[in-house]
Amino acid sequence: MGKSLSVLNCNGQIISHIKDIANVLGKTFAEVSSDEFYPQDFILYKRQEERVEYKFESSSNEIYNTDFIIHELRDALNNSHPTFPGPDRIHCNMLKNLSENSLCLILALFNRIWNGKAFPTAWRKAIVVPIPKVGKDPQNSSNYRPIALTSCLCKLMERMVNKRLVYILEKKNVLSKFQSGFRYGHSTEDNVFQLETAIRDAFVTKKHLISIFFDMDKAYDRTWRHGILKDLF
Repeated sequence: MGKSLSVLNCNGQIISHIKDIANVLGKTFAEVSSDEFYPQDFILYKRQEERVEYKFESSSNEIYNTDFIIHELRDALNNSHPTFPGPDRIHCNMLKNLSENSLCLILALFNRIWNGKAFPTAWRKAIVVPIPKVGKDPQNSSNYRPIALTSCLCKLMERMVNKRLVYILEKKNVLSKFQSGFRYGHSTEDNVFQLETAIRDAFVTKKHLISIFFDMDKAYDRTWRHGILKDLF
């Protein structure tokens, strides 16, 4: 950030010092995911539900619970993108150039984490980079999008876990046929074609067609984590 950069805090005051700017942006990002944005009735429901602790215990014989193998690690590594490293400064390209013995050590580490059910504390930390939204006033702290740079090791293991989960979801037909996002062989174009077909059919049959589009404001930031765990359970 250059010296000319400045932002407005919640009181409308201009902040120009780098440390103060970071604090203002951090406070803004934290407030987005706080409970104050939820309706009061949901907050009461949320507090009641969060008293229940879910323990994900299932048969170790299930295919998605078995130890990871070197093939899964290599596959995840080959599909990794050269993103910026997290706080540990371990870059993805560094991992791709490791020896076979080093990869086996990483695999052993992942399996220890997997079987021990203990997520490393260091992986919970991230370097947050505020990116100004295009066409928005850069002096307004709410017009920045936080990009979290997390550990590449963490993302590597997440990719391995995700592939197993997606395989099970697709195999058991758990996902809706109308869902296109985050699925192999699907894209948003599928939904566009479905909508276009429905519009053409309505014209031909001289019927009305109603479409409703939802845009969830800051959906990721305000996602109820315990609710997701409850659904997964």
